[in-house]
Amino acid sequence: MDDVQHRVSAAQPQLAADVMLIWSQDGTGATAMCSGMPFGRWMTDGHELGWPTADDLAYHLTTLFPPVRPRGWLELRMIDALPPALLKVAALVAATALTVEDAADELRERLPGTDQLWREAARSGLGHPLLARGGHILFDVVSRHLHQVTDSRCGQDAVLDFRDRFVRRGVSPAQAVGQLATSRGCLPRLPALVPAARERQIA
Repeated sequence: MDDVQHRVSAAQPQLAADVMLIWSQDGTGATAMCSGMPFGRWMTDGHELGWPTADDLAYHLTTLFPPVRPRGWLELRMIDALPPALLKVAALVAATALTVEDAADELRERLPGTDQLWREAARSGLGHPLLARGGHILFDVVSRHLHQVTDSRCGQDAVLDFRDRFVRRGVSPAQAVGQLATSRGCLPRLPALVPAARERQIA
């Protein structure tokens, strides 16, 4: 796939998404749109309120919430809601995988194709065999290159703790919460699931 084809392919989800608002030409007001008018159709067919402009496209993109949004940089939106203990891990893993050239090259060669498994990821997490395999490969590669991104012992330990507690056991923090809640009859605070000391084990 050449660069033009890649750009066209990447734009399809944005063009297929419904328009939320059409702003007046003077920018003083907007009209809410009913569902069923994708931005791509607005581009080809127009609307009684006018044709889309570059500003309309820019606004349309702000109304979309894909897990990863390119904005001249990669905005990883799925990280936003994580508690601090897990946010650190996610940020370090992503930064290592994306910015360390040797790690990125190895991951491109080794990772299985999981781009169509969003629903399975939400439903089963690392319980899905292909996602589990990908998780093992990701953390194996990242753990070897992590020192190139951070010299913080605390940060490095947090990633390794997560690998040992969750990835290698094929469970997610959410599943661990459920297991603890079931076994203890209560719901523990999530940050407690990523302790600094590795010797603590999930009951």
